Amino acid sequence: MKRDSSNSGGCSFPRPSILTMNKKVLLAAAAVIIILTIVGIVIHPPVYGLEIVNQDKETLKRISDVNYFRMSHTHSVMKSEVRDYYQIESNKLIKQTKTKYKSEGAGLPFDGVGEFRREDGWFVRDEMNKDIKSLRVRVGREAGHTLFVDDKKIILDELESPGKPLEFKPKIVLFSLIWL
Repeated sequence: MKRDSSNSGGCSFPRPSILTMNKKVLLAAAAVIIILTIVGIVIHPPVYGLEIVNQDKETLKRISDVNYFRMSHTHSVMKSEVRDYYQIESNKLIKQTKTKYKSEGAGLPFDGVGEFRREDGWFVRDEMNKDIKSLRVRVGREAGHTLFVDDKKIILDELESPGKPLEFKPKIVLFSLIWL
């Protein structure tokens, strides 16, 4: 610390250096940011989101406040509708919970995972509980791949050309702005 002797009476007082003052200001600012973040999370807790990226890892769409979603498409061989149901987990995994399909045949699930039953003309496989880090879908030329989130309907071939892959990544969203 420097001493200030410009004072009348010849007394000298320690004068804080600019470096010491800057450190204190930075520490105070960091403390305020941390406190505001904690308060913000308590008031507005994080929600789950779904990020859709193309094969070049470019984000095509982000949907916040997603807990459950459904993917539907027409099966390429059987030409019947398939519905897959998913849930976003707190550990940033997607869990496939159920699949429904109208007809049996090549490529349709019959692997013994979950509980199987018939319901209103559908084959239903419940309680599948298959954890998936990210969901990859190749947009079909005639499949009509469609994502349903609450009342939102997203037709995948409007996001990407048929034949191209899309990846669905679960995210945690803070303050509706920060995607983790």
